[in-house]
Amino acid sequence: MTAIEASVLTPLDHVRRYALVELFLVRVLDLAPADAPAEADTLAHAVSERLLARIDELLGWPDRDLWGRSIPRPDGPP
Repeated sequence: MTAIEASVLTPLDHVRRYALVELFLVRVLDLAPADAPAEADTLAHAVSERLLARIDELLGWPDRDLWGRSIPRPDGPP
């Protein structure tokens, strides 16, 4: 993601990216939930929309994050 692309993301976009990456790290890569937030914080900014869509699909389009909070959909809040 370029700096320009990152600058046009809404706060809900950032929440969605972070939540999906965090779930991917735990469910697919078997990272400990306690370790996932720091890694997700770093990776969420580097994931393309294409990869994020694939992660979303691979995870079965989850509507809740690891902590039970709603994950915004790409077209707006859940």
